[in-house]
Parts: sequence; C-alpha cells; structure tokens
Amino acid sequence: MGRVFKEQGLPLSIALNALIPQEHPDVWKQFRALVPNAPIIAHGINNSTELLPLGRGLDAQRTYIRRTLDLIEKDTGVRSRGWSKP
Repeated sequence: MGRVFKEQGLPLSIALNALIPQEHPDVWKQFRALVPNAPIIAHGINNSTELLPLGRGLDAQRTYIRRTLDLIEKDTGVRSRGWSKP
C-alpha cells in the first residue's frame, strides 16, 4: 500500500496499532521508508486482545491511551497527535 501511495504522489496518514512496529519490525521499517513523512494516528494496542477498555472507566481508558501513545513513540520515534479508535 505504501508503494501505491508513493507512486501516485498521494498523501497518506497511518492508523497504527502500537504493537505493529514491535511485532513486525522488518515490515514496519520497509513501509515507513516508503512514506517517511506520513503522520501516525494511534489506533490502539491491537485489534484483537488489547482493546480500549470502555467498560472500565475513564482512568483505565486514559491509561490505555497513554500506553498506546508511549509504545508508538518508543518504537517509531514519533509521538502520535491523532487517535482513531479501533
């Protein structure tokens, strides 16, 4: 997908699950190299086992969001300034 957007000269924003760079570092590095300036939008920890804890109150949700942002920053060097709920 990164190649297509790069070839077409189209802008791209990345909705990123925080564990992707950690669990698939080679894929992430190749993708990021194609679109190095694309903004990263946080999209949770993952889409299957660690979801936003909507039923556990605001403190749990804040903790989850902070953890997501911290993981993305640690593994990409970029602090996400956007959020898209998974």
